[in-house]
Amino acid sequence: MEFTFDEPKAAQAAAWLLRRHGGPMWDVKLAKLLYLADRHALCELAHPITGDQFVAMPFGPILGGVFERLRRAEHPPGSPWATFVSCNEDRDVRHCGQVSRDDLSDYDIEALNAVHDEFGAMDLYDLNAHMFQLPEWVDPEGGAVVIDPKAILRSAGYDQEDIDSINEQLNAVRAFTDALG
Repeated sequence: MEFTFDEPKAAQAAAWLLRRHGGPMWDVKLAKLLYLADRHALCELAHPITGDQFVAMPFGPILGGVFERLRRAEHPPGSPWATFVSCNEDRDVRHCGQVSRDDLSDYDIEALNAVHDEFGAMDLYDLNAHMFQLPEWVDPEGGAVVIDPKAILRSAGYDQEDIDSINEQLNAVRAFTDALG
């Protein structure tokens, strides 16, 4: 099961969480909070907010594409990340003053707020401890392992028939989008 990464939406979600946080946040923590928001949406709506890839890392699960972008020193001018977030050499991420929600639905905002309210004040140690307890996390033994969204759906109580139906719908949408070019 694979979703399509929506980079502008991911950057807007990151900026939203940073604004909600009220100050800079370490890039790893932000990637974890976005993972939890995507996980929350996947479990409730069978579709994540950002569409990014769920990845198990030695320091817990994160969103792979988001984390990679947060680790970049610079982004091309006009890119969603350059528009909405900036990161300094200490890996502190802050929003750039612009916090757009053009691509975020009301549900997305509610999910992001709920995740921040529950986990935003946690220090990284406690957040890691929580994330290591998620049923889909596996120790990647020093590397990185892609987490299949089906594992998250199963842990949320979806049965195989539901998961197959969601996957069929996802494939149909992807085929339609590909046909449009």
